[in-house]
Amino acid sequence: MAYFKSTRIALLAAVVFVSCAIAAAGRANAATDLCAANLTDIRAVAPSDAGATSYTYRLVAFHAGTVDATILADTDHGWKTWTVRGVVLSKARRAYTVPAGPSVPFDVAQSPILGVSMSPAVRIAHVWVAAANGNACEPPSLGNGELVDFQLGRSVEDPGDVASSSESSDSTAPFDATCATPFVGVTALKAIAPNLTELAKRTIDESGGESISFAVEVDASGKALDAWLLGAVGNVADFERTTYAAARSTTYRNAISYCRAVPAIYIFAATANPD
Repeated sequence: MAYFKSTRIALLAAVVFVSCAIAAAGRANAATDLCAANLTDIRAVAPSDAGATSYTYRLVAFHAGTVDATILADTDHGWKTWTVRGVVLSKARRAYTVPAGPSVPFDVAQSPILGVSMSPAVRIAHVWVAAANGNACEPPSLGNGELVDFQLGRSVEDPGDVASSSESSDSTAPFDATCATPFVGVTALKAIAPNLTELAKRTIDESGGESISFAVEVDASGKALDAWLLGAVGNVADFERTTYAAARSTTYRNAISYCRAVPAIYIFAATANPD
């Protein structure tokens, strides 16, 4: 017998926790929904009330490689854009903590810390990879459209931390975003808990608890297209099979960003503890 808890992660900026078994991540590299990179770890350097003239960030994907990307930022001084070329994404391990549970690692590929300058100082509302390696990318799941929280960001004190920096230029809105609800976070309409086998229960009892996470590719209509293992804690072979089935069987609602139905990658995380 076990119980399950989970997290909702946004790979763009902040970590948000919810009940149920779903974690929503920004659009990333997936089998049928190709965007070669996403943007994460956005940080303001020496922010003030007016915003910041410099930001740092990383590009991230589920697979290592080299990326050319055009990035678009929605700011309080209009739209800004910049381009990076030949950015190398190398294997890295990231982690999140399941509420009342362990830290669950997952493997990705990420860039070094990159920088961008803005003029004048701006506050960024949303930022994403608009095109990568020649392919256009939809805006990712942006939850309810909250502003980047400067209080959550850490300033980069040493400019040497930044591998390369770009200068942004003014841009125009990429599409009309006039509607009553421009942002709706991705959700699970009906989250399915893994159906533990007797073998899985015995393993969980012996190990003292297990955690596992899957990436679930959900299209713009809310259909789960695929799922693959991200990371795990414990001896999870049998737990993996049942969690995969639960992730694929869960009913999802697609995200809406800028009034557009958009695809997303969900992190489906389950933690099982013995009684």
